[in-house]
Amino acid sequence: MNRTHRFALAVFAACLSVFAFSSTASAVIVVGQIDDFEDGTLMNWGGGANPVNIPTGGPAGANDNYLQITADRPSGTASRLAVFNDFQWSGD
Repeated sequence: MNRTHRFALAVFAACLSVFAFSSTASAVIVVGQIDDFEDGTLMNWGGGANPVNIPTGGPAGANDNYLQITADRPSGTASRLAVFNDFQWSGD
């Protein structure tokens, strides 16, 4: 095994040990989880893109709620099209 292969193997082993000894996830993503916003809330979504629950006009048409996000500023709050949900979607 040459020096390059030994180095690559050492890097791989170091990465593997980091993953093996890391803490477990604080939350679990549930298979089939859907945030449909039909309850009229933001369902814990937030962030600088000013999320708003819109009561009609989603994929199913009239009376189908959806989450609208807007990035309409050149800098600061609302300058990036991003939202987050630390309550439901945190962890690994």
